[in-house]
Amino acid sequence: LATKDFTLSEVNTIPSRLGVNEAIVDVVLSFTNSTGGVNKLFVRVNVSGKWPVIVTQVQPYYDR
Repeated sequence: LATKDFTLSEVNTIPSRLGVNEAIVDVVLSFTNSTGGVNKLFVRVNVSGKWPVIVTQVQPYYDR
């Protein structure tokens, strides 16, 4: 993203559908470039315990 002049524009958290037995959230990072293009990435994080734990690698996020 750095090579395409993207800057972080928004951070959202969404309860994950995988969080049945534990509190898992999807952290969605939105990056915007100077032409208005938006690139979104997400990572799943388990927030059940004292410290958050990353559950998945960073992946592209697509709006449903």
